Amino acid sequence: MAYVDPNTPPDAPYGTFPRRRGWPVFALGAAFFAWFALLVWLAVRQLAR
Repeated sequence: MAYVDPNTPPDAPYGTFPRRRGWPVFALGAAFFAWFALLVWLAVRQLAR
C-alpha cells in the first residue's frame, strides 16, 4: 500500500476533509466541567465559613 500524507486533501468536492476524532473535544469538555465543578465547590465552601 502506498504512503498517503494525511495533510493532503482527499479527492472530494469543495475541498472537504475527513472527519476528525471526537475524543479530544470530549476530553476538553470533561476537563472544563471538572474545573468548573471545583470552582463551584470552592465557592460553596468559602460561603459556608
